[in-house]
Amino acid sequence: MKKRRSCIALLLVWSMLLLLTACGGTAVSDASSAPAETIAETSAPSEAPKPEENQEPESTVMSMEETAPEPELEYTLPIHDDSISISYWISWNPDLSAVCAPGDASVYKALEERTGIHVDYRESSPFNQGQDFDLMIASGDYVDIFPASSNLSPDQAFEQDICIDLTGYMNTYLRNYHAILKSNDEYMHTAVNDEGQILSVNSMYDENVAVNSGLVIRKDWLDQLGLDMPETYDDYHKVLTTFKNQLGANAAMHMGSSGVLTGNYFCSGFGINGYVSMMDAPFYQVDGEVKFGPIQPEFKDYLTMMNQWYSEGLIYKNFYSVADPMTAPSDQITTDNMGLWVCELARMHEFDSMFDSSSTFEIWPVQDAVQNRGDVNKIRVATEMATSGGEVIASTCAYPEIAALWLDYRYTDEGRLLLNYGVEGEGFEYVDGEPQLTELITGAENINFGLAMYATVFLGYNEPERMWSTYSDAQMASLDIWKMGDNEYGYSANAIMNTQEQETFSRAYSDINTYLLAEIVRFVIGDRSLDEFDDYVADVEAMGIDACIECKQAALDRYLD
Repeated sequence: MKKRRSCIALLLVWSMLLLLTACGGTAVSDASSAPAETIAETSAPSEAPKPEENQEPESTVMSMEETAPEPELEYTLPIHDDSISISYWISWNPDLSAVCAPGDASVYKALEERTGIHVDYRESSPFNQGQDFDLMIASGDYVDIFPASSNLSPDQAFEQDICIDLTGYMNTYLRNYHAILKSNDEYMHTAVNDEGQILSVNSMYDENVAVNSGLVIRKDWLDQLGLDMPETYDDYHKVLTTFKNQLGANAAMHMGSSGVLTGNYFCSGFGINGYVSMMDAPFYQVDGEVKFGPIQPEFKDYLTMMNQWYSEGLIYKNFYSVADPMTAPSDQITTDNMGLWVCELARMHEFDSMFDSSSTFEIWPVQDAVQNRGDVNKIRVATEMATSGGEVIASTCAYPEIAALWLDYRYTDEGRLLLNYGVEGEGFEYVDGEPQLTELITGAENINFGLAMYATVFLGYNEPERMWSTYSDAQMASLDIWKMGDNEYGYSANAIMNTQEQETFSRAYSDINTYLLAEIVRFVIGDRSLDEFDDYVADVEAMGIDACIECKQAALDRYLD
């Protein structure tokens, strides 16, 4: 497989795909050094602990600099050879539901065979996951392992005695996970809370995997008209105007709510964060001071420009009503009415299939706009390294040590290979000593379907090469182009608010966010005069934005300390 380490980005598959959660567990020798074929595998003691005998290891506060000793306990696979079952919450790909249950998918069958642990999957569609999750928590009938959510953080779950403290498991049952945490301060920052506890097992990824979407443009139109790739606001305005006047594109740009309301594609060039639609996203920092983008004077400049472009007919008239904000309307693309839109990395190939082989249709990624040629945007979505998908072990779990070992398996070399590529001969084959996905995955009409059947979509430790092997030239180019900017003003995702701060923040920001989503659209379409921008700012301040900023500031201060 051809490695592309020059591209420091990878698709954030969990946010843009229909989630498929994978997991595993084996406390093995250090996953960073042991080859998969010689890995010192682990298991639990020969006799499974009975519920009444089960005792959680004593919680210990972990310092960021702590180096864990080698565990005294050695293991062999399977983890357990008795009929032990654990339950696991999984958001299952709806396309797969009609084909097989989670436990029947290739990777999950192999996982059970290797670990000796049977898993009862509690399946939830991504579309109903929030509701199903809330019902599960309210009932008190917890699955043994489940993901934290925006409504129930690991800290909140622990305070409510819903999950256990995993700190004392790190040197034994979660040894491989711990080794990866210690390999990077950012990983550890995310995992350890203000009390020094580790409450969840996170998925980890590097190389800018958060770069999952950006602007694409009709390159064939640029070539036809003799236009260069746009960089500045003036460039974009010229290109869009030419698309409209010379090619008849009556919706030259489709931003959708993903562009106008949630994107920094045209906002970050003003030096602020305008990523509005995602909860708490518009916060950023300058020299450590937290700011809120939608109330800055520069945001009025951005809205003024958007309003002008909209009034000139350059923006899709009904952008705010598109059901899927990340997908431009197909009928507008195939009828040559649209030349610039927001696209998810995973969906770029879908546009090629809209046109026959004789068409000159070609799209290409294009950078976010800047004020002046050569400017560097200080805000972008991508991060250099991150974690996501924190999972906790329920306080009601009968076999927490077994559950921890099962989770830890994903962080071994063997587990990482299985969860990224699947079973050899099915999901992958070795080519020149490197795993390469088979036609069962790459040849699937829907590659997400193929990945879900024979590998995974949501992983313990993401392998960049796995995804790169499925990318087109345009997708590979996107990884470099969409991450342009130094993110100097970015608010770290690892600056986590504590429970009290989160509660204070949520009480105020819910109403603020609703207000922003409505009023920003009104400004853009001209339903509200920009002369009222100061009144709009006053409304946001009256709704408690200062308290929200203070909460975010406190979290950032702790992170930077």
